[in-house]
Amino acid sequence: MAEKKNEQETAENVEAADADSAPESQPKKKGGILGAIITPLILAAASFGTVYLLPTNEGALPAGSHTAAASDIATPHDMMPTNLEIVEMNEFVVSIRDDRNVLRMRVALEVPKDILSEVEANDLRLRDAFMGYLRAVEVSELQDPAFLPQLRAQLLRRSKLVLGPDKVAGVLITDFLIR
Repeated sequence: MAEKKNEQETAENVEAADADSAPESQPKKKGGILGAIITPLILAAASFGTVYLLPTNEGALPAGSHTAAASDIATPHDMMPTNLEIVEMNEFVVSIRDDRNVLRMRVALEVPKDILSEVEANDLRLRDAFMGYLRAVEVSELQDPAFLPQLRAQLLRRSKLVLGPDKVAGVLITDFLIR
């Protein structure tokens, strides 16, 4: 009997040793079948949402075309409203901040044809709004070519404050001189 007990104990020890060594020799599967099914479903849903649910660019090229024909490209002139008129204002002469430099500048406004008389009636208010801003600008900013779009935007903002938000389409700087 003692032999049978020893055989059973050695058999149990061998099985225990096999059970301990089995996980080390075989890698554990992570996620199992549930992970193998859910991961592709999540990726498919994300792809579908990206393609079909996100907003699209209206100006994007059609699918499959990588270049646009020359006739498909709109020029700035094509995008402008047809009822606009350009009104030139009188020349501005402004002493700049430190009173050592003088800015001479001509500005033209793009406005609808039906408000031309309104622009002429508010000429002094426009000049006052423009000069108030121009007096506060640093000479170094005015000498920087990259500042010109910002200057144009500020003049447009002030013209919209004087005339109304829908009455001015753009500001053109026609002459610009710093002495």
